[in-house]
Amino acid sequence: MCMLFLQRSSEYLSLLVQDITDLYFSHTPPVSPVEKRIFPKEFSSPQSTSEKQVEENLSLYRKALELMKQRDYEGARKYFVAYLQHNPVDMAAQVQFALMEANAGRNEAAQDLARSVIKNDPLNIEAYYIIALVHQENGEVEAAVTSYKKVLYISPDHILAHYNLANLYLKQGQPKDSSRHHNQAVSLASKLHPDDILPGSDDLSISDFLKMAHR
Repeated sequence: MCMLFLQRSSEYLSLLVQDITDLYFSHTPPVSPVEKRIFPKEFSSPQSTSEKQVEENLSLYRKALELMKQRDYEGARKYFVAYLQHNPVDMAAQVQFALMEANAGRNEAAQDLARSVIKNDPLNIEAYYIIALVHQENGEVEAAVTSYKKVLYISPDHILAHYNLANLYLKQGQPKDSSRHHNQAVSLASKLHPDDILPGSDDLSISDFLKMAHR
């Protein structure tokens, strides 16, 4: 037992001496195998830890989107909040969160999130579109028209903005403006593949949209 202890002590001493020598000749000395065995956590790779945290955070976002698609809005909200606590500047995630809140009927929360996005990203089309949707849902026609115009100013080919604006103009008794935006929406959609999902919608295909627009 004593011989084994002495042998291990000698090995340890030899390794430490080597560490001291390396420290003298290098700015970043290697960690000794003994230290790695005794303190494995202290000498774990920072990069691998960081990558693990990123993957864990992304899993929260993916779960939020999955639950949102299933219309489990309460469950999705928890994952969105958890993800954004670690990634507060992720504008795309904030937009999805705002859209989910709008779908859940939490219009005030949706608008607050969308305005927060615009404050950091003044040209964010999706955020303006969500604000327009909420105004339209609330029956605030003038405000909705103004917001849809902002969307089209930034993105003239936004199909749903044209389509919704056409419906609003029709309600306002402006058939010419309504027809112009309706035709533009149909023209833009017709250029896409029928099986494609309409941009800005949850799962509406181009073919289904065109059928709806031609009624």
